[in-house]
Amino acid sequence: RHPLWSFANRVYISFAAVALIPLLLFTVFSQGIFSRMFSQQFVEKAESLASTARSVMDDFLLRQEQAEVQVPPEDLMLWISTTIQNDVNLYREGRLVSSSRSEFFDAGMFPVLLDGEIYYRIQFEYNPFYAQEQRIGRFAFRTLTIPYTAAGPRLMISLPFPFEREELAAAT
Repeated sequence: RHPLWSFANRVYISFAAVALIPLLLFTVFSQGIFSRMFSQQFVEKAESLASTARSVMDDFLLRQEQAEVQVPPEDLMLWISTTIQNDVNLYREGRLVSSSRSEFFDAGMFPVLLDGEIYYRIQFEYNPFYAQEQRIGRFAFRTLTIPYTAAGPRLMISLPFPFEREELAAAT
């Protein structure tokens, strides 16, 4: 007989398996629950900020003396960004027209075209908003994009949010 398979070792291995298997299952399932919980919190927070951005644009367009303003100026994006304390990008027909951080687009760090999936989901599936995780190199972030149809062409307001994996790691 091999000493590893003695009765005492088999009992120890059995107790370890009985203790570790539920712990591993709990870890796997709790990560999924926390991930869904943080995703839901993100969408709620982002929807609130997007609604505020839409309201500010509505107010701006209502106060304009010229009814033919079709694309709000870049200063408005900076003002919205300051109001909601988050970056704001404005797209017309999927192409960037204004941003609170235009230097990132001018430097070529971010594409000036809206992600095709976002555009399709809002333009053709008529979703009231679309949240998506995006990657540029090793940098991951989430965006929430909403349509804006108050004046003229169909515009889309996009709010990028840094992806906070630290929150998920701290919770598990």
